[in-house]
Amino acid sequence: DKKIRELIRWIQDEGCETGIHGTVRSATETNHMVGLKKKFQEVSGNETFGLRQHRLVYEYPMTSSIHEENNILYDATLGFAEQEGFRNAYCLPFKLYDFKHEKPFNTWEIPLTVMDATLLHYRKMDIAKAEEAIDKLLNEIKKFNGLFTLLWHNSFFDEDLYPGVTGLYERIISKPKEHGASSMTGKEVINKFDTFALS
Repeated sequence: DKKIRELIRWIQDEGCETGIHGTVRSATETNHMVGLKKKFQEVSGNETFGLRQHRLVYEYPMTSSIHEENNILYDATLGFAEQEGFRNAYCLPFKLYDFKHEKPFNTWEIPLTVMDATLLHYRKMDIAKAEEAIDKLLNEIKKFNGLFTLLWHNSFFDEDLYPGVTGLYERIISKPKEHGASSMTGKEVINKFDTFALS
């Protein structure tokens, strides 16, 4: 779509990062991921990029192998759809282990902390409870100097369905700074932690 192509270029021109939104099929079908990667690279010009799989679908080790075969820099899928928190009991970037080849996979994992649908749809929290859940996560992450990763869909900015949701979102994105955190793109996160891993 021409509008989407122009939007991707505009986002990048503004100094922001773009990546792939995987499909359910791309988590388990190599050829599907190859097609997504090719289209994205043609439009964006990006050789390296990250992704998140649709619906947080991740079939270990199949999805890990597909990411590695396609030189995906990082994946931001590993979180729970129906529960906020730490799917891998970890709040820092890490690499999943390839037991078949007895080595870590090359693709970094940036753990997903919380998704809008988790709080407001699956858990049916009101705005106050959702904010309380976010605060609890931020306090836990601060203990370990970790990452807070938020997945928020445009469709959740619906004040009729979720009164007060816009204010909630604005408060959520300002809270990490109040905890002394800095904001980074996925690539910046990986560059930082890759440097630590090499030193």
